[in-house]
Amino acid sequence: MFAMFLYYALIIDLAVFNNSVSAYVLVCGRMIAEVALFILALIVIVVMFASAFSCLDQKEKEFHGIPSGSLALWEMVLNMWSGEHFDKLHNEPVVLFGCFAFLVFATVFLLNVLIAQLSCAYDAVYTDMVGYARLKRIRIIVESMPQVGAKRWDRFVSAMNFEKRIEFNEGDIGIANGVMTLEAASTNPTTIDMIKRFGGSTSPSIQWPEDASTGDDDTEKFERLEVLIKRAMERITKDSGKGGKRRDGGSSAGAGGSSGGQGASSLDEGGSGTGGEEDAGEEEED
Repeated sequence: MFAMFLYYALIIDLAVFNNSVSAYVLVCGRMIAEVALFILALIVIVVMFASAFSCLDQKEKEFHGIPSGSLALWEMVLNMWSGEHFDKLHNEPVVLFGCFAFLVFATVFLLNVLIAQLSCAYDAVYTDMVGYARLKRIRIIVESMPQVGAKRWDRFVSAMNFEKRIEFNEGDIGIANGVMTLEAASTNPTTIDMIKRFGGSTSPSIQWPEDASTGDDDTEKFERLEVLIKRAMERITKDSGKGGKRRDGGSSAGAGGSSGGQGASSLDEGGSGTGGEEDAGEEEED
């Protein structure tokens, strides 16, 4: 029986072929520690109550000793304790209330603590579970590589065709040393071509040709137009906000200007009237 348990525990390593399944297995493995703590606390509580019940002067055979009392309390936790046994406990009120306290502590308190532990542990592992799954896959690959023969490895490498260049699109040949995978066109839509293509030799000693379309491309024109529109909208919003403040402060400014109106008129009489007209014109332009 133990051999079969160990055999299937080793088979779980096959989950690394699927990254999502491997991440799920790793999360479950991290949760086993929390479940083990819950079971340990439950066993301690069961032994404690069974030891206490065995010290009482009572007639219930199920609690005459620690082993039998522990078995009875464990069955209560698993809802395997029959109703007839609970009816018999009415003859021993102390044992009955002790069983009620045990059930409240075990099924209410400990189970809620287990749920909180699992939730916190899952939140801590969830963000990195995909990374952990990839690390485990790499570890298994590294451990399995020494067991692969040289001829078998050479056949595998030749079958992968790493020296063949990858084709991005039909007729668009890219770099080598990779594996091409296909995806739907709607998965990652792109409206701007990020690959710049130049004609001529690809020798590192030859300088790359200058992009003659700089500043004349339609996309750059649209981008510039979009920037100008954004700036104009920002100015309009700022001016509208300042206009409200100016209207609020205009009444106070007008009240203060009435007191100095006589001095201003005397100055205007002594000078030419063109300055006042120019000031008025500037105010209208503002």
